[in-house]
Amino acid sequence: MEIREKRVSLKAIDIVANPMTAEDLIRKAIENRSENYPVVAQKREVFNRSNKASYINAFDLSLKKSDIPDFDKNLIRQMVDSVPRYSRSYSDYLYTLYTIPADSGKTKNKVEGIKNVMLKENNGGGLDNVKNIITNLFVHKKGDNTFWKYKTGLL
Repeated sequence: MEIREKRVSLKAIDIVANPMTAEDLIRKAIENRSENYPVVAQKREVFNRSNKASYINAFDLSLKKSDIPDFDKNLIRQMVDSVPRYSRSYSDYLYTLYTIPADSGKTKNKVEGIKNVMLKENNGGGLDNVKNIITNLFVHKKGDNTFWKYKTGLL
């Protein structure tokens, strides 16, 4: 039988003359934390999709007083009827998010937009229709001696 040389890799072994207690090890780890665990910023692409629905259960608009013949209860009813009771919109956002871990002591995060798409269901009428009714009434009926005084919330 012949004896041959063979190389074997061993894991490193530390020989310590004064062994450390568990508390000392934890204290040392905390002292060297920044060296052992460097702060790494992250870059991620994030996609967010959302949709919103609005419902109007009750909507009433009343006319208290008007000196304008065309501005009557029928016109108010027409405006109220043209406001949709339901609307839905959709939004898609794609952005790049740069973050630094919260426990790093730094709070610099950055959001950089890539693309934004917003869609709204066409439910007819709406406030644009009310705006057109009012604009037509005020613009086309205006004379030189006209004075308008109005108090309104929605319009």
